[in-house]
Amino acid sequence: LQRLQGQQVAVEADGDGAEFLDCVVTREGSTVEIMVVNHPTGPVQLPPNGTVNMNTTVEVEVTLAGCTLGSDVELRVVDEARSNALPLYRAMGWPAYPNASALAALQAASETRVESAHPTQKGNGVVALNITLSPYALAIFSFTLSE
Repeated sequence: LQRLQGQQVAVEADGDGAEFLDCVVTREGSTVEIMVVNHPTGPVQLPPNGTVNMNTTVEVEVTLAGCTLGSDVELRVVDEARSNALPLYRAMGWPAYPNASALAALQAASETRVESAHPTQKGNGVVALNITLSPYALAIFSFTLSE
């Protein structure tokens, strides 16, 4: 969350699964950060019957109009497979007191990794960033704009 600096930019969400997404876009100078989070329970309260579809994977396309990217797009993801120590902790058998090497491995598994995102030119000055978000996943796209 410390990456979200500067002025918050207005966002519109639509399409299938939009009700499960939170999106925050910030800009400081030419640096842009876009955070998208998939909340399968929605960003509001649980339904009255308490039944929630926890398998709500969402295909997300972030479109940027009227801008030119001035850098490669970095992607940071926290989900069940990336930047998450829980699967490793589970595989270790949930130790109550992990030893030093186990703690080091858990720390390494939780480190946020930077990947490359691959924007798509949609024409007419529109750029798209796509990602599939599993339930409770968070993704941050980072890039600079050409001046």
